[in-house]
Amino acid sequence: MRTAWPIILIIIIIAGSLEAQDIWGTTSPEPDATSSGHQIALGVGFRLDNRERVDAEPMLSGQYLWYASSNFALKVDLGFNLRTDISSNSHARTVAFSFGMRLQPSVASNMPQPFWTPFVEFDISTLRYDGKLGGRNYSEIKPGLGLAAGLSFKIEESATIDILVHQAFNNVERRVTCGNEPSILPQLGDFPHFWVGMGGYGADGLYNPTNLIVRYRVAL
Repeated sequence: MRTAWPIILIIIIIAGSLEAQDIWGTTSPEPDATSSGHQIALGVGFRLDNRERVDAEPMLSGQYLWYASSNFALKVDLGFNLRTDISSNSHARTVAFSFGMRLQPSVASNMPQPFWTPFVEFDISTLRYDGKLGGRNYSEIKPGLGLAAGLSFKIEESATIDILVHQAFNNVERRVTCGNEPSILPQLGDFPHFWVGMGGYGADGLYNPTNLIVRYRVAL
């Protein structure tokens, strides 16, 4: 249930976007920060989920967008989280890389430019975790998928503020040791899946992160 609400939000925004495009028509859009060219964005992200299990520092976030059309952009994202604490002796540094696409409705040139527009993003994400697990060195690369939904707020002709919720799915196996009396001790190669009893609360506390991200985006 923890990851269901971002998907519901995405469905609502997609439906609203399609309806808005019917209203706005098909007239050629006016070039601006939400509909044309090469764009970059910088900002910060905040972990929303598992806050009772993890203590995550803010994540530095960067994005490059290339709008192939007024409604469709290809994107590359980078993220860096210096430290996420799972327990007193288990923590990780995270580097995130993803590429994918953004869908965002444009506004016809004969219509007033809105203050805000919705968008959705889909990406293939790779996250690298490095740190300590139960006091021992730990490193793992986890591929996955990402979904995001958000709003762009236009603050000037070539600049916007993007606010979005991004959900990564990079731990579909969910192999976590939960018993207090394991019959077989975990091996070194299994450490990423054996957080409970090794100084942590389980892989779900670190994986599948949900982040609220705020970025300042400009057209190049």
